[in-house]
Amino acid sequence: MEEKENKERREAVELDEIMRTLFSVSNQMLVVMLNNLFGEDYDPENVEIIHENAKFVDETFSVIEGDFFARIIKNISDTKPYTYHVEFETRPSGEMSLRVLKYDIRKATENVRFEGVNKDEIVLYMPKSLVIHIDESESVPDEYRIRIVFADGDAKLYTVSVMKYWQYNDEVLIEKQLYPLLPLQIFMLRATLDRITAKGEAVAKQDAINKAFEATKRVSEEARWLCDAGKLSDGDLEKILNASKHLFRHLNDRYEADKKLNVEVDKMIQTLYDPAVYNRGRAEGISQGISQGISQSIIDAIVNLLSDLDDYFDGVQEMIMSKNPEIETLKKWHKYAAKAESVDEFINKAGLN
Repeated sequence: MEEKENKERREAVELDEIMRTLFSVSNQMLVVMLNNLFGEDYDPENVEIIHENAKFVDETFSVIEGDFFARIIKNISDTKPYTYHVEFETRPSGEMSLRVLKYDIRKATENVRFEGVNKDEIVLYMPKSLVIHIDESESVPDEYRIRIVFADGDAKLYTVSVMKYWQYNDEVLIEKQLYPLLPLQIFMLRATLDRITAKGEAVAKQDAINKAFEATKRVSEEARWLCDAGKLSDGDLEKILNASKHLFRHLNDRYEADKKLNVEVDKMIQTLYDPAVYNRGRAEGISQGISQGISQSIIDAIVNLLSDLDDYFDGVQEMIMSKNPEIETLKKWHKYAAKAESVDEFINKAGLN
C-alpha cells in the first residue's frame, strides 16, 4: 500500500511539473495566452511580464504550491499589481475554490500596497484566477463562487473563472492562440485508460495507448507547423514538444502499456525539433512531391497520345505505373508514344510486355 501511495505521489509531482512547463514559454507567447484566457488586450510588445512566486507556507508550516502566477507591468509609473493565477485540475474537487482563495490571499499579502494620503492604508490586490479542468465532469461549474460576509454584514462575491478544457479541440486551441495547451489533448485519454485498466481489458488498453501515440504525433506536428509559420519561437516549440513527450510517457508508464512506443515518441520529437533532421526530411519530401508531380504529368501525356490509337485499352496507365519509371525513362516513352502507330508497338518498344 505504501509503495503504491509513493508511486502516486511521484506521478502527481511529475504531472504538476509537466503542467507548469506549459506556462514557461516566451514572454510574448505568455502575454498572448493570458489575453485569451482572461479576456485582456495587452500588447506583448509594450508590457513586461514577471513570473511570480507560487510557493507559500500554510498555517501548519507546510509548503503549498500553486501552479502558475504572473504579474503584468504596463509601465514603470503604474504600481498596481496586475496579477494572474492559473491552476490545473485533473479531477473535480469540492475544495477547489477554497484552495484558490487561499493562494490568492497569500499572493495579495505578498504584494501588499500601502496607499492613502499618509500611506497608512493597507491594500490587497487579489489576482485574477482561472482553473483549467481537464477531465470531463458534470460537477465542474462554469464559475467558482464564494460569498465573503464581513462582521458588519457587508458581503463581497469572490469568483474564479473556469475553463472546461475537454470542450476544446486542436482547431479551437489554435484559433484562440492557446498553442502551449495543445499537449493536454494527449492527457485527456487518461480517463479512458483509467476505466479500461480497472476492467483489465488488455486489447482495449493497447488501442487507447495507440490513440495517445497518434494524439502525440498530431499535436507535435501541429506545433512544428506553427513554428514554421512564425507563430511559435524555436524555444516555445521545444517546450511544447517536451511536454507532449513527457505527457505520453506519463500515460504509457502509468498504465504499463507499450514501452516500445516511448522510443518511437522520442525519435519523433527529436526529428521534429532538430532543425537539420527536420529540414532535410522536409526538403526530401518536397523534392519527392515535385518528382511525383512531373512523373504523373508525363504519364498523362503518354496516355493521351495512346488513347487516339485504335487498340487503346484502359489498363495502359496501370502498366506504365507498375514499372515505377524514372523521369528520364518516361521522357523516352513519351517519344515512343508520339511515334507509335499502335499501343502494342509502344508496349514492345517500352518493354512493358
